[in-house]
Amino acid sequence: MEFSSLIFIYGFLPLSIALYYAFPVKHRDKLLLLISAVFCAAQSLYFLGFTAVYTLFNFLTGKAVEASGDKKRLSAAVLSVGIAADLSAFILLKSETFSGEVPILGFIGISFMTMSAVGYLADIYRGRIKAEKNIMRFALFIIFFPKLPLGPPLSYSSFTGMLRKKKTGLSEIGTGLGIFMIGLAKKVIFADNIYQLYSAVSSAEVRSISALSAWLGAFAYMLSLYFSLSGIADMGIGAARCFGIKMPQSFNYPVFSMGIRDFCIKWHIPAVRWIKHYIITPLTAVSKKKKWQTALITIAAWGIFGLWYELSLNKLIWGLFIGTALVIESNFSSQKGIKAASVVYTLFVMLLCWVFFFGDSLSYSLHYLIAMIGGNNNIADSVSLYLLKYYAVLLLAGAYGATDLFRNLIIKSKKIKLRKAMEIISPVCWLALLIICTALISYSGTSEMLLLKM
Repeated sequence: MEFSSLIFIYGFLPLSIALYYAFPVKHRDKLLLLISAVFCAAQSLYFLGFTAVYTLFNFLTGKAVEASGDKKRLSAAVLSVGIAADLSAFILLKSETFSGEVPILGFIGISFMTMSAVGYLADIYRGRIKAEKNIMRFALFIIFFPKLPLGPPLSYSSFTGMLRKKKTGLSEIGTGLGIFMIGLAKKVIFADNIYQLYSAVSSAEVRSISALSAWLGAFAYMLSLYFSLSGIADMGIGAARCFGIKMPQSFNYPVFSMGIRDFCIKWHIPAVRWIKHYIITPLTAVSKKKKWQTALITIAAWGIFGLWYELSLNKLIWGLFIGTALVIESNFSSQKGIKAASVVYTLFVMLLCWVFFFGDSLSYSLHYLIAMIGGNNNIADSVSLYLLKYYAVLLLAGAYGATDLFRNLIIKSKKIKLRKAMEIISPVCWLALLIICTALISYSGTSEMLLLKM
């Protein structure tokens, strides 16, 4: 059951909200756990069974790590076993062979579950938190349905803090549904339609496509990936807000970033922070902060981040390239020429990186890069000119939507005398978006986009 499916939009979410507010306040967290379990079961009974075992294992491992805290070697050994088991489950469920036999996870739930579990165990080992005594609260941390498909990977202390600070009511529901509708529009109106351009380009023989088609395809993939991931993340944030839980932003308009570092800060923010907090920072501390060692750790960490999306050579190369570009940029960040053209060069570098992200194989990606530089002796043809003409308006609208210009316009309008007008117009806009998205989903039968194999 996808967030952008009609059964979720018109059935699961409104029914869950109604039940939540009808329940006594002291039992609402338990109800959220039950609702999340139903969401897991809707994916598959295999998924529900797996999450039950996964939750129990990490709950008991956390208690074992804490119990052996006075004995550092024993505590480290227990932590290592727990992390090894979590990573083994991650690798097993991400492998195409197993996932083809048993379709356990719809999107990338196992990726975020692994981050959450490993971070929880590591924080207990470091003495930052105490092991949770209430298994139901811990289970909600693992399988809370708004953060299950696309995160964010929260620390346990952050998640429990959000539970304690819940603010419920009609205003929260209204705000949450507004955020949900923005995410739905990103996914259904922009991501799914822009993806059709990439699909048209990728369906052609890579050794014959024109340079213009190749650049259009790469740009379309980048935009559709951004709108898909940020849209699903926004839908999760909006759904959580309906229950009074404020989850952090996952994307901050990274497409037109002013530098590779700026992109890394704005892309999948909680996940990147997790990589920095649990991988880069500890390893850098051990390496005594030598410059070349820090550079290698940064590059390797981004390689791991690529594998986190998908266990493939191409995703590894994608991460290594971004890490390398980040290290190179850090050595030239003071150059005025780079700052002046930061958006252009960042977009250029990232488009080249995305070629490895969407390629099915290294050979395909290399041939695609050759096509981008005109290596097929075909700069532009009738197909590329047709695609450019047909998708120009959508690409321009998508490019505008991928910036913060519209958001800033809304913010400024609220600061002046248009606040009342915005409060009246907003519900009408959300309703219009809902009608449009419903029509598009009904027409295609689904809003699923096979963009990521994660």
